[in-house]
Amino acid sequence: MAKKCSNTSFLWLLMVLLIVCTGLCRVSNAFADTKEEVIVVSEIVGEVIDAEEREKFRLFEAYKGFKSAVFLRLPDSSYVAEVTYEEEGKEIKMRLSQSEKSIESLQNYIEHYEEQEEIIWEKYPESDVTIKGTLRIPEPGYKQILTTQDGSKLIGRIVEIEKDEIQFESKLGKLAIPIMEIREIKEVSVSLFKEGQYWFPNPNSTRLYFAPTGRCLKKGEGYFGDYYLFFTMIAVGVTNNITLSGGMSILPTGDFVENNIFYFTPKIGLIQRDNGALSVGAMMVKLPSFGDSAASSVGILYSVGTLGGQDRSITAGLGYGYVDWDFADKPMLMIGGESRVSRRVALVTENWMMPGVDQPLISYGIRFFGEALSVDFAFINTLGDGMFFPGIPYIDFVFKF
Repeated sequence: MAKKCSNTSFLWLLMVLLIVCTGLCRVSNAFADTKEEVIVVSEIVGEVIDAEEREKFRLFEAYKGFKSAVFLRLPDSSYVAEVTYEEEGKEIKMRLSQSEKSIESLQNYIEHYEEQEEIIWEKYPESDVTIKGTLRIPEPGYKQILTTQDGSKLIGRIVEIEKDEIQFESKLGKLAIPIMEIREIKEVSVSLFKEGQYWFPNPNSTRLYFAPTGRCLKKGEGYFGDYYLFFTMIAVGVTNNITLSGGMSILPTGDFVENNIFYFTPKIGLIQRDNGALSVGAMMVKLPSFGDSAASSVGILYSVGTLGGQDRSITAGLGYGYVDWDFADKPMLMIGGESRVSRRVALVTENWMMPGVDQPLISYGIRFFGEALSVDFAFINTLGDGMFFPGIPYIDFVFKF
Protein backbone atom coordinates (compact mmCIF):
# COMPACT_ATOMS: atom_id res chain seq x y z
CA MET A 1 0.00 0.00 0.00
CA ALA A 2 2.79 2.35 0.95
CA LYS A 3 4.58 1.56 -2.32
CA LYS A 4 1.43 2.33 -4.34
CA CYS A 5 1.05 5.72 -2.61
CA SER A 6 4.68 6.45 -3.26
CA ASN A 7 4.26 5.75 -6.99
CA THR A 8 1.11 7.89 -7.13
CA SER A 9 2.88 10.81 -5.43
CA PHE A 10 5.76 10.50 -7.87
CA LEU A 11 3.37 10.64 -10.84
CA TRP A 12 1.62 13.71 -9.45
CA LEU A 13 4.97 15.42 -8.87
CA LEU A 14 6.07 14.58 -12.40
CA MET A 15 2.85 16.04 -13.84
CA VAL A 16 3.26 19.24 -11.82
CA LEU A 17 6.84 19.62 -13.04
CA LEU A 18 5.76 19.12 -16.65
CA ILE A 19 3.03 21.77 -16.28
CA VAL A 20 5.45 24.23 -14.69
CA CYS A 21 8.08 23.64 -17.37
CA THR A 22 5.49 24.07 -20.13
CA GLY A 23 4.33 27.33 -18.56
CA LEU A 24 7.88 28.60 -18.21
CA CYS A 25 8.59 27.75 -21.85
CA ARG A 26 5.50 29.63 -22.96
CA VAL A 27 6.42 32.66 -20.84
CA SER A 28 9.95 32.50 -22.21
CA ASN A 29 8.69 32.32 -25.79
CA ALA A 30 6.23 35.14 -25.17
CA PHE A 31 9.02 37.26 -23.73
CA ALA A 32 11.25 36.41 -26.67
CA ASP A 33 8.45 37.37 -29.05
CA THR A 34 8.25 40.87 -27.50
CA LYS A 35 11.98 41.46 -27.44
CA GLU A 36 13.46 43.96 -29.89
CA GLU A 37 16.70 42.95 -31.53
CA VAL A 38 19.45 45.46 -32.40
CA ILE A 39 20.59 45.09 -36.02
CA VAL A 40 24.17 45.86 -37.02
CA VAL A 41 23.82 47.62 -40.36
CA SER A 42 27.57 47.49 -40.94
CA GLU A 43 30.58 46.55 -38.85
CA ILE A 44 32.04 49.91 -39.86
CA VAL A 45 29.55 51.72 -37.59
CA GLY A 46 28.66 48.90 -35.19
CA GLU A 47 25.40 48.69 -33.26
CA VAL A 48 25.12 52.45 -32.62
CA ILE A 49 25.64 55.23 -35.17
CA ASP A 50 27.11 58.14 -33.22
CA ALA A 51 27.40 61.84 -34.09
CA GLU A 52 30.84 61.46 -35.65
CA GLU A 53 29.71 58.61 -37.92
CA ARG A 54 26.58 60.53 -38.83
CA GLU A 55 28.74 63.48 -39.89
CA LYS A 56 31.15 61.30 -41.86
CA PHE A 57 28.49 59.40 -43.81
CA ARG A 58 25.95 62.26 -43.90
CA LEU A 59 23.18 60.27 -42.23
CA PHE A 60 20.02 61.59 -40.51
CA GLU A 61 20.87 65.18 -41.49
CA ALA A 62 17.27 66.27 -40.89
CA TYR A 63 17.70 65.88 -37.12
CA LYS A 64 19.41 68.83 -35.47
CA GLY A 65 20.90 67.95 -32.12
CA PHE A 66 21.47 64.37 -33.30
CA LYS A 67 22.99 62.08 -30.64
CA SER A 68 22.70 58.49 -31.88
CA ALA A 69 20.74 56.00 -33.98
CA VAL A 70 20.17 52.24 -33.81
CA PHE A 71 18.36 49.84 -36.12
CA LEU A 72 15.92 47.38 -34.54
CA ARG A 73 14.05 44.26 -35.61
CA LEU A 74 10.65 44.32 -33.91
CA PRO A 75 8.68 41.26 -32.68
CA ASP A 76 6.50 41.33 -35.81
CA SER A 77 9.70 41.06 -37.93
CA SER A 78 9.43 44.65 -39.15
CA TYR A 79 12.34 47.09 -38.89
CA VAL A 80 12.78 50.62 -37.55
CA ALA A 81 15.59 53.11 -37.09
CA GLU A 82 15.44 54.70 -33.63
CA VAL A 83 16.97 58.18 -33.73
CA THR A 84 17.85 59.98 -30.51
CA TYR A 85 18.25 63.75 -30.71
CA GLU A 86 18.00 66.81 -28.50
CA GLU A 87 15.55 69.65 -29.04
CA GLU A 88 15.12 72.64 -26.71
CA GLY A 89 17.01 70.83 -23.96
CA LYS A 90 14.87 67.67 -24.16
CA GLU A 91 16.00 64.27 -25.39
CA ILE A 92 13.63 62.85 -28.01
CA LYS A 93 13.48 59.39 -29.57
CA MET A 94 11.96 59.07 -33.04
CA ARG A 95 11.28 55.76 -34.82
CA LEU A 96 11.44 55.60 -38.62
CA SER A 97 10.05 52.60 -40.51
CA GLN A 98 12.58 50.62 -42.52
CA SER A 99 12.56 47.64 -44.87
CA GLU A 100 15.08 44.87 -45.44
CA LYS A 101 15.85 46.46 -48.79
CA SER A 102 16.51 49.90 -47.31
CA ILE A 103 18.79 48.44 -44.62
CA GLU A 104 20.66 46.44 -47.24
CA SER A 105 21.07 49.55 -49.39
CA LEU A 106 22.28 51.55 -46.37
CA GLN A 107 24.84 48.83 -45.63
CA ASN A 108 26.04 49.03 -49.23
CA TYR A 109 26.18 52.82 -49.01
CA ILE A 110 28.29 52.82 -45.83
CA GLU A 111 30.66 50.03 -46.87
CA HIS A 112 31.30 51.53 -50.31
CA TYR A 113 31.12 55.18 -49.31
CA GLU A 114 34.71 56.06 -50.22
CA GLU A 115 34.46 54.16 -53.49
CA GLN A 116 31.30 56.08 -54.39
CA GLU A 117 33.02 59.37 -53.58
CA GLU A 118 35.84 58.55 -56.01
CA ILE A 119 33.99 56.42 -58.54
CA ILE A 120 33.81 59.01 -61.33
CA TRP A 121 37.46 59.91 -61.14
CA GLU A 122 38.52 56.26 -61.00
CA LYS A 123 36.46 55.30 -64.03
CA TYR A 124 36.80 58.52 -66.01
CA PRO A 125 40.12 60.08 -64.94
CA GLU A 126 40.12 62.63 -67.78
CA SER A 127 36.49 63.67 -67.33
CA ASP A 128 35.42 67.09 -66.04
CA VAL A 129 32.21 65.60 -64.64
CA THR A 130 31.55 66.18 -60.94
CA ILE A 131 28.40 65.55 -58.96
CA LYS A 132 27.03 68.27 -56.71
CA GLY A 133 25.48 66.55 -53.71
CA THR A 134 25.72 63.04 -52.31
CA LEU A 135 24.52 59.81 -53.90
CA ARG A 136 22.60 58.06 -51.17
CA ILE A 137 19.22 56.60 -50.33
CA PRO A 138 17.23 59.44 -48.69
CA GLU A 139 15.70 59.27 -45.26
CA PRO A 140 11.91 58.92 -44.85
CA GLY A 141 10.15 62.24 -45.39
CA TYR A 142 12.58 63.38 -48.10
CA LYS A 143 12.60 63.32 -51.89
CA GLN A 144 15.48 63.93 -54.27
CA ILE A 145 15.74 66.20 -57.28
CA LEU A 146 18.16 64.71 -59.78
CA THR A 147 19.62 66.86 -62.55
CA THR A 148 21.31 65.16 -65.48
CA GLN A 149 24.20 66.51 -67.54
CA ASP A 150 21.78 67.74 -70.23
CA GLY A 151 19.76 69.73 -67.66
CA SER A 152 16.78 67.36 -67.34
CA LYS A 153 15.27 67.08 -63.86
CA LEU A 154 13.68 64.07 -62.18
CA ILE A 155 11.87 64.04 -58.84
CA GLY A 156 11.84 60.84 -56.80
CA ARG A 157 14.35 58.90 -54.73
CA ILE A 158 17.37 56.65 -55.12
CA VAL A 159 16.46 53.07 -54.18
CA GLU A 160 19.70 51.32 -55.12
CA ILE A 161 23.31 52.40 -55.65
CA GLU A 162 25.53 50.24 -57.82
CA LYS A 163 29.07 50.70 -59.05
CA ASP A 164 28.27 52.37 -62.35
CA GLU A 165 24.61 53.38 -62.03
CA ILE A 166 21.79 54.09 -59.64
CA GLN A 167 18.18 52.93 -59.58
CA PHE A 168 15.98 56.02 -59.34
CA GLU A 169 12.26 55.69 -58.60
CA SER A 170 10.01 58.47 -59.92
CA LYS A 171 6.57 58.90 -61.49
CA LEU A 172 8.06 57.36 -64.62
CA GLY A 173 8.83 54.16 -62.71
CA LYS A 174 12.23 52.78 -61.72
CA LEU A 175 14.98 54.13 -63.96
CA ALA A 176 18.59 52.97 -64.28
CA ILE A 177 20.69 56.15 -64.52
CA PRO A 178 24.47 56.00 -65.19
CA ILE A 179 26.41 57.89 -62.53
CA MET A 180 28.34 59.58 -65.34
CA GLU A 181 25.08 61.25 -66.45
CA ILE A 182 24.31 62.87 -63.07
CA ARG A 183 25.17 66.53 -62.57
CA GLU A 184 23.44 67.25 -59.25
CA ILE A 185 21.40 65.42 -56.61
CA LYS A 186 19.52 67.47 -54.03
CA GLU A 187 17.41 66.27 -51.08
CA VAL A 188 14.31 68.23 -50.11
CA SER A 189 11.57 67.69 -47.55
CA VAL A 190 8.27 66.31 -48.84
CA SER A 191 6.63 69.30 -47.08
CA LEU A 192 8.02 71.51 -49.88
CA PHE A 193 5.82 69.77 -52.44
CA LYS A 194 2.32 71.17 -53.00
CA GLU A 195 -0.02 69.54 -55.49
CA GLY A 196 2.94 67.72 -56.99
CA GLN A 197 5.01 70.88 -57.51
CA TYR A 198 8.28 71.64 -55.74
CA TRP A 199 8.03 74.94 -53.86
CA PHE A 200 11.69 75.84 -53.58
CA PRO A 201 12.77 77.88 -50.53
CA ASN A 202 12.72 81.67 -50.71
CA PRO A 203 16.26 82.59 -51.89
CA ASN A 204 16.07 86.00 -50.17
CA SER A 205 14.72 85.01 -46.74
CA THR A 206 17.41 86.92 -44.79
CA ARG A 207 16.08 90.32 -45.89
CA LEU A 208 12.84 92.18 -46.47
CA TYR A 209 13.74 95.15 -48.69
CA PHE A 210 16.32 97.31 -46.96
CA ALA A 211 16.02 95.72 -43.52
CA PRO A 212 17.34 92.31 -42.45
CA THR A 213 15.21 89.54 -40.99
CA GLY A 214 16.23 87.48 -37.98
CA ARG A 215 17.50 84.68 -40.23
CA CYS A 216 21.16 84.13 -41.11
CA LEU A 217 22.67 82.55 -44.17
CA LYS A 218 23.80 78.96 -43.77
CA LYS A 219 27.53 78.28 -43.76
CA GLY A 220 28.87 78.54 -47.29
CA GLU A 221 25.79 80.29 -48.69
CA GLY A 222 25.96 83.79 -50.09
CA TYR A 223 24.26 86.34 -52.29
CA PHE A 224 24.96 89.35 -54.46
CA GLY A 225 22.44 92.17 -54.29
CA ASP A 226 21.89 95.25 -56.41
CA TYR A 227 19.61 98.02 -55.13
CA TYR A 228 18.48 100.90 -57.30
CA LEU A 229 21.19 99.78 -59.78
CA PHE A 230 23.91 101.92 -58.14
CA PHE A 231 24.07 100.26 -54.69
CA THR A 232 25.65 96.80 -54.47
CA MET A 233 26.12 94.28 -51.68
CA ILE A 234 27.65 90.85 -51.21
CA ALA A 235 26.96 88.58 -48.21
CA VAL A 236 28.47 85.26 -47.06
CA GLY A 237 27.51 82.82 -44.32
CA VAL A 238 30.72 82.29 -42.34
CA THR A 239 28.93 79.86 -40.03
CA ASN A 240 25.25 78.99 -39.60
CA ASN A 241 25.05 81.83 -37.08
CA ILE A 242 27.38 84.48 -38.51
CA THR A 243 26.72 86.40 -41.71
CA LEU A 244 29.15 89.01 -42.99
CA SER A 245 28.06 91.41 -45.70
CA GLY A 246 29.13 94.69 -47.17
CA GLY A 247 29.10 96.75 -50.28
CA MET A 248 29.40 100.10 -51.92
CA SER A 249 27.71 102.52 -54.25
CA ILE A 250 28.99 102.69 -57.82
CA LEU A 251 28.07 106.27 -58.66
CA PRO A 252 30.11 107.62 -61.58
CA THR A 253 32.15 110.49 -60.11
CA GLY A 254 35.49 112.16 -60.65
CA ASP A 255 36.92 110.73 -57.42
CA PHE A 256 35.37 107.26 -57.16
CA VAL A 257 36.68 106.37 -53.70
CA GLU A 258 36.05 109.70 -52.00
CA ASN A 259 32.63 110.33 -53.51
CA ASN A 260 31.01 106.92 -53.04
CA ILE A 261 29.38 105.20 -50.08
CA PHE A 262 30.87 102.10 -48.40
CA TYR A 263 29.03 99.94 -45.88
CA PHE A 264 29.65 96.88 -43.70
CA THR A 265 26.75 94.90 -42.17
CA PRO A 266 27.68 91.94 -39.90
CA LYS A 267 24.90 89.86 -38.28
CA ILE A 268 25.04 87.25 -35.50
CA GLY A 269 22.23 84.74 -35.06
CA LEU A 270 21.33 84.11 -31.43
CA ILE A 271 18.44 81.73 -32.25
CA GLN A 272 18.04 80.06 -35.64
CA ARG A 273 15.05 77.73 -36.02
CA ASP A 274 12.69 76.82 -38.83
CA ASN A 275 9.78 78.68 -37.23
CA GLY A 276 11.64 81.64 -35.76
CA ALA A 277 14.96 83.44 -35.52
CA LEU A 278 16.60 86.19 -33.45
CA SER A 279 19.74 88.10 -34.42
CA VAL A 280 21.80 91.15 -33.53
CA GLY A 281 23.84 93.15 -35.96
CA ALA A 282 25.10 96.47 -37.22
CA MET A 283 25.15 98.61 -40.31
CA MET A 284 28.17 100.88 -40.54
CA VAL A 285 28.30 103.37 -43.40
CA LYS A 286 31.18 105.55 -44.59
CA LEU A 287 29.80 108.66 -46.28
CA PRO A 288 31.38 110.63 -49.12
CA SER A 289 33.55 113.62 -48.25
CA PHE A 290 31.48 116.76 -48.77
CA GLY A 291 33.39 119.13 -46.55
CA ASP A 292 34.85 119.43 -43.06
CA SER A 293 31.48 119.99 -41.38
CA ALA A 294 29.72 117.00 -42.89
CA ALA A 295 29.38 113.68 -41.03
CA SER A 296 31.84 111.00 -42.14
CA SER A 297 29.92 107.96 -40.89
CA VAL A 298 26.42 106.88 -39.91
CA GLY A 299 24.96 103.57 -38.86
CA ILE A 300 22.74 101.54 -36.60
CA LEU A 301 23.16 98.80 -34.00
CA TYR A 302 20.09 96.60 -33.91
CA SER A 303 18.33 93.46 -32.82
CA VAL A 304 15.74 91.78 -35.04
CA GLY A 305 13.42 88.82 -34.69
CA THR A 306 11.40 86.83 -37.20
CA LEU A 307 8.43 84.63 -36.32
CA GLY A 308 7.08 82.12 -38.82
CA GLY A 309 8.35 79.97 -41.67
CA GLN A 310 9.94 81.05 -44.92
CA ASP A 311 6.60 81.24 -46.74
CA ARG A 312 4.84 83.42 -44.18
CA SER A 313 6.48 85.45 -41.40
CA ILE A 314 6.48 88.65 -39.37
CA THR A 315 9.70 90.53 -38.59
CA ALA A 316 10.25 93.23 -35.97
CA GLY A 317 13.44 95.08 -35.09
CA LEU A 318 14.75 97.80 -32.80
CA GLY A 319 17.94 99.77 -33.25
CA TYR A 320 19.87 102.82 -32.16
CA GLY A 321 21.21 105.00 -34.95
CA TYR A 322 24.37 107.08 -34.73
CA VAL A 323 26.19 109.86 -36.54
CA ASP A 324 29.97 109.78 -36.15
CA TRP A 325 29.38 107.32 -33.25
CA ASP A 326 27.15 109.80 -31.43
CA PHE A 327 24.11 107.62 -30.68
CA ALA A 328 20.48 108.74 -30.70
CA ASP A 329 18.61 108.96 -27.38
CA LYS A 330 15.66 106.95 -28.66
CA PRO A 331 15.51 103.83 -30.83
CA MET A 332 13.98 103.44 -34.25
CA LEU A 333 11.47 100.62 -34.77
CA MET A 334 10.85 98.44 -37.81
CA ILE A 335 8.04 95.98 -38.44
CA GLY A 336 7.45 94.07 -41.64
CA GLY A 337 6.44 90.76 -43.08
CA GLU A 338 6.25 88.47 -46.04
CA SER A 339 3.51 86.19 -47.35
CA ARG A 340 4.03 83.76 -50.22
CA VAL A 341 0.95 83.73 -52.46
CA SER A 342 2.19 81.33 -55.15
CA ARG A 343 5.19 79.22 -56.09
CA ARG A 344 7.12 82.24 -57.43
CA VAL A 345 5.44 85.29 -55.89
CA ALA A 346 5.32 86.79 -52.38
CA LEU A 347 3.94 90.02 -50.91
CA VAL A 348 6.42 92.00 -48.79
CA THR A 349 6.11 95.03 -46.55
CA GLU A 350 8.68 96.92 -44.46
CA ASN A 351 7.79 99.88 -42.22
CA TRP A 352 9.88 102.23 -40.05
CA MET A 353 9.12 104.52 -37.12
CA MET A 354 11.98 106.90 -36.41
CA PRO A 355 12.53 109.23 -33.44
CA GLY A 356 11.72 112.83 -34.28
CA VAL A 357 9.73 111.87 -37.38
CA ASP A 358 5.95 112.14 -37.01
CA GLN A 359 4.95 110.11 -40.05
CA PRO A 360 6.06 106.46 -40.30
CA LEU A 361 7.88 105.36 -43.44
CA ILE A 362 6.04 102.47 -45.09
CA SER A 363 6.63 100.22 -48.10
CA TYR A 364 4.60 97.59 -49.94
CA GLY A 365 5.31 95.50 -52.97
CA ILE A 366 5.87 92.16 -54.68
CA ARG A 367 8.78 89.74 -54.69
CA PHE A 368 9.26 87.53 -57.74
CA PHE A 369 11.72 84.67 -57.32
CA GLY A 370 13.12 81.41 -58.59
CA GLU A 371 15.51 78.99 -56.91
CA ALA A 372 18.46 81.44 -56.95
CA LEU A 373 17.22 84.84 -58.17
CA SER A 374 14.73 87.23 -56.59
CA VAL A 375 13.44 90.59 -57.82
CA ASP A 376 11.60 93.07 -55.59
CA PHE A 377 9.36 95.78 -56.97
CA ALA A 378 7.77 98.03 -54.35
CA PHE A 379 6.69 101.55 -53.43
CA ILE A 380 7.93 103.67 -50.53
CA ASN A 381 5.56 106.16 -48.89
CA THR A 382 4.76 108.02 -45.69
CA LEU A 383 1.73 107.26 -43.55
CA GLY A 384 0.02 110.58 -42.97
CA ASP A 385 -0.72 113.89 -44.64
CA GLY A 386 2.22 113.60 -47.02
CA MET A 387 1.11 110.24 -48.42
CA PHE A 388 0.70 110.06 -52.19
CA PHE A 389 -0.23 107.25 -54.57
CA PRO A 390 1.38 104.93 -55.40
CA GLY A 391 4.64 106.12 -53.81
CA ILE A 392 8.33 106.23 -54.70
CA PRO A 393 9.29 103.18 -56.80
CA TYR A 394 11.83 100.76 -55.33
CA ILE A 395 13.57 97.88 -57.11
CA ASP A 396 16.29 95.39 -56.23
CA PHE A 397 17.82 92.17 -57.59
CA VAL A 398 19.37 89.45 -55.43
CA PHE A 399 21.26 86.43 -56.73
CA LYS A 400 21.94 83.65 -54.23
CA PHE A 401 24.95 81.36 -54.59
